[in-house]
Amino acid sequence: MAVEGPMQCVLLSILLAVTSGSASPILRGNLALRQIPPTWTLCPNGFTILGGKCYYFDIIHLSTWIESNHFCEAFGAKLVSVETKEEHMAIRGQLLRYKDSYKSLGFWTSGHDILQSGHWVWASTYSPIGSFTAWGPGEPNHPDTEHCLQYYKATSYTYEWNDRGFLRGNLALRQIPPSYWTLCPNGFTILGGKCYYFDTTHLATWIESNHFCEAFGAKLVSVETKEEHTAIRGHLLKYDGSYDGTAFWTSGHDILQPGYWVWASTYSPIVSFTAWAPGEPSSPNEHCLVYYKGVQYQWNDGPCDDKQHFICEKEITMPISFGL
Repeated sequence: MAVEGPMQCVLLSILLAVTSGSASPILRGNLALRQIPPTWTLCPNGFTILGGKCYYFDIIHLSTWIESNHFCEAFGAKLVSVETKEEHMAIRGQLLRYKDSYKSLGFWTSGHDILQSGHWVWASTYSPIGSFTAWGPGEPNHPDTEHCLQYYKATSYTYEWNDRGFLRGNLALRQIPPSYWTLCPNGFTILGGKCYYFDTTHLATWIESNHFCEAFGAKLVSVETKEEHTAIRGHLLKYDGSYDGTAFWTSGHDILQPGYWVWASTYSPIVSFTAWAPGEPSSPNEHCLVYYKGVQYQWNDGPCDDKQHFICEKEITMPISFGL
C-alpha cells in the first residue's frame, strides 16, 4: 500500500542492565539492581519497558527510514526488529493504546528488502523475516517501489505491517537535521573521537556509577592512552568551578587483587599508560580509581563506597548497515 509522507520511528535499546543475565566478574558481589537509587531506571528517559526490552516510540519527529536509523543510533539504540509474536503484540498494544495522539499513520521498523526485492530482513539483527510475520491483508504489495517495513494504521487493519518506500537517495549522514540528530546522545561530549558523559548532578558510589553508565548504553570510562587522558583532564579543568564534588569515578580498580589495577570496562590491565598523582596509589584500603580535584585531576585511589561524580564513555555512532 502506498503511503505519502515521511514516517515516525520506533527505537529499540537493549540495555546491559536488562539483558546481560549475569554479573560482571569484576563486580560479582555487588550487582543487585536493588542497589541502584530508585531515581535511576533500567531504561533511559523517554523509553518504555515492554517484555524485558526498552523501546522509544517517537511521536515528535517525522523522518525517512534512513534518517530513523541514524536517529536511533544516536541514542545508542537500533530501529526495532520484531521477531516474535509476543514482541509484536506488546508493540502493537502500545501503539493502539495511544493511537489518537499520533500525527502520522506509520512507524518505521528496521525491516527491508532493499538488497533483494522480496527477501525481507531485519537490518538491526541481520536475520531474515520468516519465522514470524504480521503483514496486513495483501501486504507487501509494491515489490518495485516499496522496500521498508512499517507499522501502519489503515482502514482495513490497525498497526500491522506494511511496505513503504524509503527514499533511496537520502543515505548520507550529513542529510540528518543537525538541530537534534548528532553523533553522540544528548548530554554527551565528543572528545578525540569518543562520546563522554561528565555527570555533575549525581554523587554515586563506584558500583552505582557503573550501573548509571550502563543504563545509558555506555560504560564507566577507561583511560588507556595519554591523548585520551589529556582530553578528559582538560575538560575537567575547563569546567572545574562548576563541580560540587571533588572527584570523578573511572572504571579502574584493584578489587580482585590489591595492587593489580585493571579497567573494568575493557578488562585490560593498567600498565602501558598511567597518570597517577605523585605518591599514588597510596592506600591498601582504597580500590577504585578517580580523577581527583585536589591534584589537578590526576589519578588517585579512593574508597569504592565514596559518593563521587563519574564519567561515562561510548563509541561514536557509525553509519548504518543494511544487513544481509
